[in-house]
Amino acid sequence: MQNASYLFCHCVGVEDLRLAVCRDLKGFGLFGKAEREKMEWVEGMRIELRSDEKALEGAWFEGTVTTPARRGDPCRIQLDKFVNDNGEPLVEEVQPDKMRPGPPQSQLAVPLEERLFVEAYDKDCWWRGFVVRRLFCGEEFWLVYFPGTKTLCAHRLSALRRAQDWKDGTWHLV
Repeated sequence: MQNASYLFCHCVGVEDLRLAVCRDLKGFGLFGKAEREKMEWVEGMRIELRSDEKALEGAWFEGTVTTPARRGDPCRIQLDKFVNDNGEPLVEEVQPDKMRPGPPQSQLAVPLEERLFVEAYDKDCWWRGFVVRRLFCGEEFWLVYFPGTKTLCAHRLSALRRAQDWKDGTWHLV
């Protein structure tokens, strides 16, 4: 039932999003770039890596620093859910401005508020969006709109976390 989050995507029209989209979306920006460039990334550190590929733009992938770097130099990151052509864990060399430390766990208060910024775990990465409404069809789902991809999908609460930005060396709820 891994694809159950898509079950309700087609059920909600664009008209239902009119109020939700009106919220100021500046929380979708890349905050904290200067802090990421200055940070010391150490071997074994859990991080998240931002994708700039067109289809995955804005998605955050989980990984671990395998070769540390300092002061803006590239790091080598082993991604958690991906393998190379030889079946070995995928390792990428990336600039620190595309990385952030793994965010702390945050509890979601149920019921979720409409227009609450969240990140949803889908397709092996985290995507930023905001809650549109609660759905119930035998199970409870939360309808989330993703402005970056202009998609609307339903997710279980277990696949959601509060959206946070890394700024000034600390995490801030969005």
